[in-house]
Amino acid sequence: YKFFTNNDLYMVERIEIDKKRLKDFYWRNGFVDFEMKSVSSELAPDNKSLIVTFFLDEGERFNFGNAGFDIKNIKVVGKDLQPLLQFR
Repeated sequence: YKFFTNNDLYMVERIEIDKKRLKDFYWRNGFVDFEMKSVSSELAPDNKSLIVTFFLDEGERFNFGNAGFDIKNIKVVGKDLQPLLQFR
């Protein structure tokens, strides 16, 4: 790859950072099946900037409600477990 910007070089690492940011954004918004399909780049018609296009599949959006515990015959209070609950 060769990338150009005002400084003559566009760092390939920047695209990787943008890919991660897109993935994080979609995951935070309920698109847990999000998939980055590919990335393409081309020099803009003005020959001064780069056009980067991300091809992605959002997948289905999921909404998560409140989570709780149904605890019987145990010496732990449900509210004590709540901070330990994590969604991925």
